[in-house]
Amino acid sequence: MVLCIAALAAIAPTLHADSNAVFNTLQQLGGVVGTTVMALCLSIVQFGHGEVGSRDYMEATKQGGEWAIIVVSVFVFVAILANLRAFLNERRQNVRMR
Repeated sequence: MVLCIAALAAIAPTLHADSNAVFNTLQQLGGVVGTTVMALCLSIVQFGHGEVGSRDYMEATKQGGEWAIIVVSVFVFVAILANLRAFLNERRQNVRMR
């Protein structure tokens, strides 16, 4: 939430309502994408591993969960790198303008 407040402080007060709507929409989108990735990883790994409740199916579910965590972690890492790069580029531009 602190990031949202910091971002709102950087824009004109007349745009706060619109920017808040954009933040909320992006949070919803992130939740949907994360849920979809998790469900997709589980479904792919569970396919063809017996009946629901069987030992093979439970083991596949565990493996699918592990893969889902790896995939989401990679997405988060890439997002952090992209934000860091954008921050550093903006910082360099601000130093050049002085």
